[in-house]
Amino acid sequence: MKPSQNIRTGAQKFPLVDYHYHAAMLNGSSAPSEAAVFTALIVMAIMPIVTGISAVLQLLSTLSLF
Repeated sequence: MKPSQNIRTGAQKFPLVDYHYHAAMLNGSSAPSEAAVFTALIVMAIMPIVTGISAVLQLLSTLSLF
């Protein structure tokens, strides 16, 4: 037996969208603290890369291939 489709005539297919919605503004600017967090994250991401490059260069100088 085939399942029947639940189709209503005149039914709305998509939810209503409020085009006049405005997000609430935060009091004051938090840009300096966000910049500090961003800088800290970048420094923490760069440190292992620099350490890895240093280790590879030390290995190459030890093997006298570089």
